[in-house]
Amino acid sequence: MLFRREQIRWEQVDPRITARVGSYVARTRSADASAVIRSTEKPVSETSRSITTSSGDRLDPAWTVVSFIGALFIVFLYLNACFNLVGPVATTMLSALPIGLAGIGTMAGMVEQGRGLPTPRLRGNLVPLENEVRQAFLRSGETRAERLYGDVIVQLASAPVAGAGGNPALRQEMLRECNALLADHYRIAVHRQQVARLMEDGALARTEAELLRLQARLDRATDPVARRSYHQSLEICQERLEALRGLDPLLARLEAQEELICQALSLAQAALARVDATPVTLTAPDVEGLRTTVRQVLHRTRAVEEAVLELNDHAG
Repeated sequence: MLFRREQIRWEQVDPRITARVGSYVARTRSADASAVIRSTEKPVSETSRSITTSSGDRLDPAWTVVSFIGALFIVFLYLNACFNLVGPVATTMLSALPIGLAGIGTMAGMVEQGRGLPTPRLRGNLVPLENEVRQAFLRSGETRAERLYGDVIVQLASAPVAGAGGNPALRQEMLRECNALLADHYRIAVHRQQVARLMEDGALARTEAELLRLQARLDRATDPVARRSYHQSLEICQERLEALRGLDPLLARLEAQEELICQALSLAQAALARVDATPVTLTAPDVEGLRTTVRQVLHRTRAVEEAVLELNDHAG
């Protein structure tokens, strides 16, 4: 007996992963549809022969009418060219009419073809077990944490009743903890980009040069008020320099936090793999260990975020 699939729905999955999976599935289906179209297309000459040489087949009546009207239009253009039935402006417009009709028909065909392509409907539906959705979860992730999260979702959605599906509440709890880990991963990624941007902009070298310039001005100044102002500026610049020099260890701290998030997701992955490999159910200690790890991860992330914000304030 299979598990009840209503226990995991798309709205319970991280929305960023849902959007990425939907895009991946759409691209895959579009590529498959294009391959089918290319494999069924015939050369123009072969198609023409099949229409003109097959005595038992007839064209669709609508196409017959269209062909007849087109032939009359061509005859009219020929007579107009010979006898100048209408003026030059009207002749130019009539000559451009077939091109416009062909363009409109092509655009309509493209729109219709796009409507005919299967598109995934994810929101509000159950997480399915189709192979393309499995592959989307496993392949659409751009980072290690996203790929681990996708594997956890696939394992949860594939679990039989004898496995992780034996306790729906525990499975939902594991999913919530993994969602918290992934959200933490995205926050860490934003801070890493901020720190990397400060390091790449050459802020450290500029601040060191600015410190030397202020020190030189302080040494040259003789007015007591000006010297006090330069001295205060020098102290502020020194604080900024110390903050920028702390970017390297802060970046290392962020990378270590990212590794901790991946290890926590791997913990959930290992627990589900054990459930799949053995005739046991997901137990409370499995989820409790993950819950404790997630709380530690979130606590450390807040501490790192505070350090990043403090450094950003000083470095700015």
